[in-house]
Amino acid sequence: MIENQEVHSEVSFDMSDKKINYLFFLFVFFLNVVVHVFHVFLVEDGFTFSKYFFLMYALGQSILESLIIFSIYTWIQSNKLLKIKNLFVLLCLSVLTLRVIDFFLIRLMDMSIWYGFKLISSETAGNFIELLKATNIPLDKWFMAFIAMIVFVFTGMLLYKLSSHISHRFRLTISKRILASLAFGSIFFLFVWDIVFSSIAHETYSTQYLKTLPWKFTLIKPKHEELMVDGCLKDPWKDSDCFASLDSRPFSLQRKPDIFLFITESLREDFIDGFVAPNLADFRSSNIHFPLALSNANATHFSWFSIFYSLYPFYFPTYNPDQWKRGSVPLMLLKKMGYEIHVHSASRLTLYRMEDMIFGDNQYLLDSMSCYAAEEDILPYIADAKAINGVCEQLHKDDRSGGRVFLVFLDSTHFGYSFPDEYKKQFSPIEDKINYADVAISKKNLEKVKNRYRAAINYVDTLFGKFLNSIKETSSWNDSIIVFTGDHGEEFYENGHLFHATDLSQQQLHVPLYFKMGSGDANNHVKTNLPACHMDIFPTILHYIVGEDCFQEILQGQSIFNPKKREYVVGARYNAGKAPYEFFIHNGSQKMVAQFDNKQDIFHSRTLSILSTQNDQGESIPYSFSVIHQHFGDALNDLFAP
Repeated sequence: MIENQEVHSEVSFDMSDKKINYLFFLFVFFLNVVVHVFHVFLVEDGFTFSKYFFLMYALGQSILESLIIFSIYTWIQSNKLLKIKNLFVLLCLSVLTLRVIDFFLIRLMDMSIWYGFKLISSETAGNFIELLKATNIPLDKWFMAFIAMIVFVFTGMLLYKLSSHISHRFRLTISKRILASLAFGSIFFLFVWDIVFSSIAHETYSTQYLKTLPWKFTLIKPKHEELMVDGCLKDPWKDSDCFASLDSRPFSLQRKPDIFLFITESLREDFIDGFVAPNLADFRSSNIHFPLALSNANATHFSWFSIFYSLYPFYFPTYNPDQWKRGSVPLMLLKKMGYEIHVHSASRLTLYRMEDMIFGDNQYLLDSMSCYAAEEDILPYIADAKAINGVCEQLHKDDRSGGRVFLVFLDSTHFGYSFPDEYKKQFSPIEDKINYADVAISKKNLEKVKNRYRAAINYVDTLFGKFLNSIKETSSWNDSIIVFTGDHGEEFYENGHLFHATDLSQQQLHVPLYFKMGSGDANNHVKTNLPACHMDIFPTILHYIVGEDCFQEILQGQSIFNPKKREYVVGARYNAGKAPYEFFIHNGSQKMVAQFDNKQDIFHSRTLSILSTQNDQGESIPYSFSVIHQHFGDALNDLFAP
């Protein structure tokens, strides 16, 4: 009898007492493994060593985490802390729910739930609502998703109660020694696994694989080469009177051609062809365009900032409307030259207070503003039609030539992709409505989603064709400046990501950038073999109307007519309203992606982590510091002050 009692004392944390709900924790472990292992398999096609390495890591971390949770639970149970036990179970279910949400966030936005919480905590309530609206998913759907989370958690509590009764009926014994061995064995295995294989496994997709893991890191942190730069980021021009030292001659213009700038959401260049977008394809071939035109960011607000300030997106927070109330410097210059500024927008301009950032305090730079997205429950394609109709009506109502800037923001090509029903026929088979959960876990219907994107582009193309036909009927056409671009591109898993704001890939950065400069004589004075970017738009316009490139000291972009135009583009990755810490330099044939070592304060960071170097096809290529300085040295010298 004594012998039996000694053996009995070793069983698993009073499981013989039938008080341990082992079934519930088996369920938690199983769901954790399914979510993370499935996520690993989705990162890249085929079976690579990296996939195998991170698969083992996902299993190991799931086992270790489950053992830790189970140990804490049994300690609470043995001390009969009933209230704490229920809170602990609720906490476990909440974390499990967040893990499921985390899976979808990473697949759709390349953003972990924990990073999402960090960003949200720094946002105002109003801007958070604007971010939700910017997804084109109705707010009631977001509310229903929140309710579904709560229901999932409380359904889990019911499952806990039910499994508790079953666990108490069927005895399970396991020694503490076995549990401790499993825990230490898991740690030892992961440590040895990392030492032996991490150098092989951390390749092109390692960053994406890390995000699939329960803890988002490996025991041995992957190493990136670090580059010390000569100084910190140069300060942009930010004077209380930024015109004080400027030559007054450019402000007395002999001619003021009308200026039209079209900015279309999420539009990538390689989808523009004679079938999908015949009007744009024809406009491109008849005017100035570039084989490589890049957005300065993979997200709208950074892109708009670089367009309207002609500054690198690093400085976005510097020009917060609470600090800088004068708005876009290029628009200020045009206003000082006597231009009227009119806006017709199908996009929301309230995100990050862009309307104040671009047009100044209370939009003082504007002569008129029509924001059709502000209308309740208006569909993007209807708002786009109203924006184009508004421009055409204004042109015909006031049939004069010159002295006006028209800024047109179009939104149909933003994810969700909006267009009238009749546009579906031309691009069948097509998704009637994007199922984001489905597209996050499978590529099966991806071509249907891309056809929906093509239909939206085709609709925008039709509207742009309508504008061209309308302006050709007016006296403004011959001398007019027309610039057409997309704010950023869109990806469909070509590099393992979806949509935009998720990666600095070619698909998310390569945009249409077409210039009609008057009658077209200017076409002969442009080096189109060099890369161009959004920052170049207003320096080019100002150069053309003034006759010389005379604002280089206050604009970081460069005119495409400048014979000494730089041969590289610099842009940055989405980081909500904060300064972006990940950026790229593209010299036309190679791209370097790097991060500031101090992500919280990039303006005092002198160390860069080199994430990758790629060729013009987006394929990783080996690099050395001598190669980096050879290909990207001019850009680094331009960015960082000694």
